[in-house]
Amino acid sequence: MPTPVFTHLIGFAAMIAVFVALSLYAFTTVDVMNRRNMENVLSAVSSLLAGSLRNLLVSGANGSLLTLNLPVEVYYGAGYNVYIGNGSVLAQYFPAIRQRADYDPAALYVVAAAADNKVWSASLVLKPADLQGRQVMVATGSWVYNATRVGFDPNTGYAESGVPWLCREALYVRENSGLNLTNYPVRVVFNPSNLSCTYGLLNFTPTPNDLRFADSDGVTPLRYWIEYWNSTSAVVWVQVPYLEARSNKTIFMYWGAPLATSRSDPGVFPMFYNFSAADQQAVQSAWGVLPVNATSWSISQYNLSGLLGVAVNATFPGKTSPTLLTLFYKTPLTLSPSGQGLIVEGYGAPLTLNDQDWRLALYNITGGLQWFGLQFIPPVIDPFANLSNYTVIYGNWSIVSSDSETLLNAYNYSNIKISGSNYWAAAIVRWNPPPNAPRGQEEYQILFKVLVKPDGVLRGLVVAQDTNLSKSLFVAVNSSGEDLELWRGDLEKANSWDMVDSAKPPGFDRPHWVFIYVDILGPGKSNHVTVRVYDAETGRTLLSYSRQGESIPSDPNYVGAVAVSPYSDYTPENSLYDDLVSARYDSSQQTVDLTAITFEGLPAGWSVTLFSDDLTYSAVANESGVAVVDVSLNPVLGVTTPVYITVYDDQGYIVTTFVLNQTISGGTVFRFLPQLTEPAQQYGAAIHASGQPAQGGNNPQYTVVFKNLSLEGWWNTNVPVNVSSLALAGVAYFNSTAYYVVYNTTAYYRDSSYSYLYLNSTYYGYADTGLVVIGTANGNNNNLKTVPTSGFYYYVRARPFVYPEPSVYFGPVESASPPSVPVISYSLRPVVVFGSKLLVDVALVVTPTGDEVVVVMVKGARSS
Repeated sequence: MPTPVFTHLIGFAAMIAVFVALSLYAFTTVDVMNRRNMENVLSAVSSLLAGSLRNLLVSGANGSLLTLNLPVEVYYGAGYNVYIGNGSVLAQYFPAIRQRADYDPAALYVVAAAADNKVWSASLVLKPADLQGRQVMVATGSWVYNATRVGFDPNTGYAESGVPWLCREALYVRENSGLNLTNYPVRVVFNPSNLSCTYGLLNFTPTPNDLRFADSDGVTPLRYWIEYWNSTSAVVWVQVPYLEARSNKTIFMYWGAPLATSRSDPGVFPMFYNFSAADQQAVQSAWGVLPVNATSWSISQYNLSGLLGVAVNATFPGKTSPTLLTLFYKTPLTLSPSGQGLIVEGYGAPLTLNDQDWRLALYNITGGLQWFGLQFIPPVIDPFANLSNYTVIYGNWSIVSSDSETLLNAYNYSNIKISGSNYWAAAIVRWNPPPNAPRGQEEYQILFKVLVKPDGVLRGLVVAQDTNLSKSLFVAVNSSGEDLELWRGDLEKANSWDMVDSAKPPGFDRPHWVFIYVDILGPGKSNHVTVRVYDAETGRTLLSYSRQGESIPSDPNYVGAVAVSPYSDYTPENSLYDDLVSARYDSSQQTVDLTAITFEGLPAGWSVTLFSDDLTYSAVANESGVAVVDVSLNPVLGVTTPVYITVYDDQGYIVTTFVLNQTISGGTVFRFLPQLTEPAQQYGAAIHASGQPAQGGNNPQYTVVFKNLSLEGWWNTNVPVNVSSLALAGVAYFNSTAYYVVYNTTAYYRDSSYSYLYLNSTYYGYADTGLVVIGTANGNNNNLKTVPTSGFYYYVRARPFVYPEPSVYFGPVESASPPSVPVISYSLRPVVVFGSKLLVDVALVVTPTGDEVVVVMVKGARSS
């Protein structure tokens, strides 16, 4: 038997063997557990990634991207690798993959494997049958950015409602006159077909719809107006906010927005009048008409070469001189800022070549100076400040205010049985005649403004000789909403009431103001009564009645407002009356005519024109210097517009103008007092088409007429003119010098240059305001003749003018350049391998042939 020591040693060895066996068992158990955990992790990784790649490839969405977020720390933090490739390549790394039931050498797999490849897991992505003839490849790659931009950034250019314009061209505007210019319209001429830009695969040229202009910042929009446009020629006016003297300014012209609509706006001009949609009433709302020695005239629409405009026709008596018909724009143009000139231009053509057929003129008048002072004596008496002057006969009355007017209001009616059951309101006021007024054969005129409502109530006025209303004349208007009726009779004898006129005018289905005018003369054989009802909004006569030999008040000392209702119901402000106008005599004991306005103190042969409420009135002064203007069509002026008064001399030149911002009525007397101010010389220039050139010759042409302080002259332009030959022509003032222009009489905008011609004439002073005039002088007719005197007008405009005008130079055309878009650069590989500790994107690239490439792009390492 062994010795004890040896035995001990053997026992120790046995113990070591047991310990080693136990240790190996423990390590084997831990290793098996870790391998199982690793297999689970790797199986999950390969399966999830294979599923994601499968979805990516099936979608076929070029540029689709997967950002991988893989688990990292397993198996003592050793990590793992991911292999992507087909079966035949992966079998070189993992031979056991051939034993899979789904193994196919051409199929695409994902393998997640430990660093030593001893533990791995494979998942199928797609088999060849799933690819439908496409080939799937794998590659490594990266994002590539193009940092070079060609063109402008559309995100910082012009846009509307978030939609960018894709093309632009820089315009360099040069100021040439030496003045700082404000809001100056600059003329831009270009050929649209020569301007082209490309964005993407699309090509854009300018159109009238998508044309825009922007200030120097490329963003702030500028107003513009397209004067002319075809495929090879365009003329556009752009309003530039500020041009510094003799300096350059950059603005931009944009296009390239196919869905845009035009924003062309003639408002770039201080004055622009388009006659294409204007009838006589519309023209007269903006233009005053002065017919001198014309028995009649009319404004009519006219079509010339496809353009719709107007022509003025007039009838002139034979062998009478001068025979004039002039239209003047009623709003004088203020030249602002000081120093800039003014040009007026018109597009049209002569329709005949009688003396001066087509004419355009600019008369300059110096503000603050005038030929005459003006004094007017109104007959208007408004007693409605309080009720103390009135005797209330029936009902309840009060004074109310509306729109700065004082109104007499019948707010309750009395129940008076005159004929049946009627409800009345009446208030009258006494008008004392002037001292030593003649008795009998008195003419009395009154004018009431009455608010008519479609409620069946008679509203009007009464004239009586006492407060008992004896021998009264009752005149009233009734509206049912459809019919408007005029009634008259003795107020307290209802059986004497007669409806003497009726009409169906529009607008009376709502409350509507009318004027009621009454003129009575009596008693005696020559007595008469005349009644007219005018629309207070338009001035048109609605109803009328006239009769002689009628029983009327012999001494009409009282006048007042009356309302008669068949029912007692009322509402606040039930019956309103305003602007009572009443007159018998003037200070000279002469009867005042409320249907006429008189002008005194004019030289014989001079004429005067009034314009108000879209109506024009004219008269010529007689040998006594008195001009009587008939306003019977509308005896109250200044209701909706100011009253414009223009005075002409015997040659038809404008002498002075006045504007009254108040209401006046017939019966007003205007007196011209030349001693009030020093006369200011009127001057101007005109251009007209004439068959009789000023300096002789047989060829019809445009002639320029000018007038200054000391002389009047004519020049031939040597520009021929034919009947119905359209042209753009005008005259201008700048720096005390007159200019004229005649442009393209045969082909509109055939070239790109204006032909400004200097008149070689220095004019007196500088104009503060300009008056635009169109029309003609059409004399030498042997018989009464109706002719189209004014020529044809399509539009007339006025704008600031300096000479030389600003010039425009064109820069390069720019296309919008889209923001830099990254592209994928890749290299094909048999297999792609990456570690779990890397940040990775996987992208799909579809080749032009339809094949697909799985591109793995490493972005960097994960942070530990």
